[in-house]
Amino acid sequence: MPGDRNNALSYWIGRWTPENPSETLPRLGGVNNTVTSSFYVQDMSYLRLRNIELGYTFPSELSKVALMKRARIFVSGQNLLTFTKVENFDPERQRGGGTDLTTPLYKVISAGVNLKF
Repeated sequence: MPGDRNNALSYWIGRWTPENPSETLPRLGGVNNTVTSSFYVQDMSYLRLRNIELGYTFPSELSKVALMKRARIFVSGQNLLTFTKVENFDPERQRGGGTDLTTPLYKVISAGVNLKF
């Protein structure tokens, strides 16, 4: 069909087509689809755990036994949790500009040891 988009999210499988006159999802793309609608308006509120680091510095008495001035271990994480009702979209991504808005942020988990002799 002229104007259809080929790479749509699975959400749109039940969209309106001439063969499937859906009453819940409008047609995707298409020519002359200029009707203003509140269908695309969503609550974009969200809560995100962006960065967290948990660490433990060993007591200096224990570090001195191992001939160190200081010893510390840690684990950190980035983009671990996002709470939102927005589907298939990152609420912090900029709209437009040709960016891939459906690609989620990467979750990063790091661990390490800091030793000072």
